[in-house]
Amino acid sequence: MDTETTQQIIELAKWVIAIGAGAIVTTITGIILIIRAGRMLPREVKGADLDNKGKEMDIVNQYDEIATKAADKVLNTQERFDKLEEKYNEIKAENVEIKERLEAQDAIISAQAKEINKLVCELNNYKDYATALIEQMRKSEITPIEMSSLNLQNCDEIQPKRKKNRMEDKNAPI
Repeated sequence: MDTETTQQIIELAKWVIAIGAGAIVTTITGIILIIRAGRMLPREVKGADLDNKGKEMDIVNQYDEIATKAADKVLNTQERFDKLEEKYNEIKAENVEIKERLEAQDAIISAQAKEINKLVCELNNYKDYATALIEQMRKSEITPIEMSSLNLQNCDEIQPKRKKNRMEDKNAPI
């Protein structure tokens, strides 16, 4: 994980701890206040005391509700973070696949370039050999046939042959 993600997780953890601690302190304070109020009030003020206890319990319940909502928000944020992390890992895996494919294609292109260079070299060697043979024939006073008199193929118009796949070749065995 990167530092920004780690920092976000630390911040979320701090919030959860702070909210939990606040809820605990509030609950303990409420309980202590209820116990003190019960000891300090005379018997005739019990009705007012119960009313105060009810209000204190309402406040405790409100704080508990606030803490619960905050914890829910933290959990929702964590779920969203987990989903984002999962998507990030998927994208990262796809990038690795694409990189591997590109490397494989580069290897094929490199092999084809070597083959092309070899064929060009061989063609140049045959051309030099043919030129030397023609020169030798002329020295021996044998007249070689002129290229213009031959019906040679135009190499600029030749299209590369493409391999048929099984879908295109209807006669291919299945």
